[in-house]
Amino acid sequence: MIKQIYFDFGKVLVDYERVFQTVCSNFSIESSDIWQLYKELDNDLSIGKITIVDFWQQCIEKFNLKDAQNYDLPKSWVSDYDIIQPINDLIYSLENKINMGIISNIHGGI
Repeated sequence: MIKQIYFDFGKVLVDYERVFQTVCSNFSIESSDIWQLYKELDNDLSIGKITIVDFWQQCIEKFNLKDAQNYDLPKSWVSDYDIIQPINDLIYSLENKINMGIISNIHGGI
């Protein structure tokens, strides 16, 4: 008998392929450029060597962004998540029937 189900956050509960859509629009950054920088820094982000704030600072410098210091990148990032509806529906159908939890390796600060 199943007693508990854990759901991974990224790619199970939410799709995060568009996480830079808003920031790219707000600052006229090419999506491929910010994704390239992200991929270069992903390991350091994943192990906590740098933070999302550090990543944003590198974006500001690399893309020569003006008036970007106070931009809330984590809020922008999360606003671009797409909920994976079938899993969301499954979770609601299991509510009060089984214990559930979330696991994730999403970067701290998001």
